[in-house]
Amino acid sequence: MIDLQVGIQRITPLIDDPKYFLFLNTFRDAHWASKVLKHYQKNIVLYLKANTTIRIKDGIDIELAFQNGRLKAIVQSNGPLKEFDAYDLIK
Repeated sequence: MIDLQVGIQRITPLIDDPKYFLFLNTFRDAHWASKVLKHYQKNIVLYLKANTTIRIKDGIDIELAFQNGRLKAIVQSNGPLKEFDAYDLIK
């Protein structure tokens, strides 16, 4: 993922090149991830309780990130990182 405001010189030649696909993230707010997590907190907690062994009361860290054009949620509690499709957590 490249910030277009910073990397416009690198992106412009690639737009017309048929070898590349361009995925555009149109979020205008730099703090979009924290707002999404706040809005869907209840859904995320319910999903994790029902489908994982992650202990919510021990505290969890959730990071949203784009990987290969898909929004992923990386979750860590008192154990290894677990990765989910963010859509599964918030639906």
